[in-house]
Amino acid sequence: MTLDAGYTVYMIAYFDKPNPLTICMWDLSWLTCGHANAPFADLDRRVAEAAERGYNCLRVDVFPHLYLKGDYTFHHNHELKLFYRYGDVRLPGGYTVDVRKKVIQLADACRRHGITLGLDAWIWGSLDTWKSEGILPMHIPEGEEEERCREFGEVWRKAIPAMRDDGVLERGAYLSPMNEVPLSFARRFDFIKEESYQVNSDPVSKTDWSFPVLDAQIKLLTTWIGEGIKQDIEPDGIPLCYSTQWADNFVARIPEFYDLIDVHFMPDMRQRPEDTEALEKAGSGASGFSQFHKLETYDIALYSAAWNRAWRHNVERMYELCHAVASGCFRHNTFPSGRELPVILTETFGPCNFPDHPEADWTGYIEYNEDAARIFAQYPFAGLSLSNMAEPLFSLWEKRMFHIRSNQFIRSSIRSTHREEVGS
Repeated sequence: MTLDAGYTVYMIAYFDKPNPLTICMWDLSWLTCGHANAPFADLDRRVAEAAERGYNCLRVDVFPHLYLKGDYTFHHNHELKLFYRYGDVRLPGGYTVDVRKKVIQLADACRRHGITLGLDAWIWGSLDTWKSEGILPMHIPEGEEEERCREFGEVWRKAIPAMRDDGVLERGAYLSPMNEVPLSFARRFDFIKEESYQVNSDPVSKTDWSFPVLDAQIKLLTTWIGEGIKQDIEPDGIPLCYSTQWADNFVARIPEFYDLIDVHFMPDMRQRPEDTEALEKAGSGASGFSQFHKLETYDIALYSAAWNRAWRHNVERMYELCHAVASGCFRHNTFPSGRELPVILTETFGPCNFPDHPEADWTGYIEYNEDAARIFAQYPFAGLSLSNMAEPLFSLWEKRMFHIRSNQFIRSSIRSTHREEVGS
């Protein structure tokens, strides 16, 4: 597979590491689902299992806004009986935990097993906690952009010295101030108009987003958020990461002091009209994306069968989309100065809501995600994840060889340079 005429490309090593990152996204669930009888109750065992499955990095929410707060109660938010959602708290009275102690426990377990941490923060999953601290309201009035961004950056800056003292920064592979800045963060600012987000309905065209006004606005936000954080983590050698979706115009949206790009790619399954019709027979909205709140109303066996048929009939279109997005990630990762940013992919490969139920057949889902990982490994990424459902929250975690095979392939895809002339 060629990226540019005359060149063959491969995955690259992650900065000074010997290999690319093999990343498992544990989001905020690693902590909120840590109470008794929940998937992460035995955190040390889960970290050991991650190492056994070939992961060398866990992407996690470290709750910087709660790191210095002592005990905090995460409210009961369980909506589904049969399925876990990311961040579920299933204790009726809520889950009370000292966030700092849990992050230290996670870092210590990772140290024992040779695993690093992608230090991140989510708004959507822990929105009540951000609100309770008076940070990040749903709408930020025009004129308050810089103040609010710097206030958010200060949340991290207050936690960073403690994280350093606690040995957490020593495990940091990178620090991403906010998950999916254009979607989760930027849309809260009233000065960014909704029409700025309008894109062509053809998903392949999403691989070359370039909206000068929106790009400039997001660059202001990422500058105000990141410059103080960058100053603080520079002595620790931790890259500052920009988190986004698909293949947007990265370097137009961040200042040059950023070090890394984290791309998220979770498309719907491509569908023919008959595929959409079959999926909708399983339940209203079943042909769409992330219908978590409706999963328990679906005929799961029918949904699974319809999804697998759709995958078989549209697999080439999905592969085409994977190649388009993978190559698109390297059209906008070089600053005008010539400095090229490494790119990792930590939310993959879609969809992220396949029903976790004994009546669901995972065959097509696993084959597609394995194939997608192999496609992306043909490009000069510095790290890849396997699936948004490849964590202990879901039964896909128990399919050990899915993880082991794919992570071995990712590590074996690296070459001494990320571009070599064909025939050399």
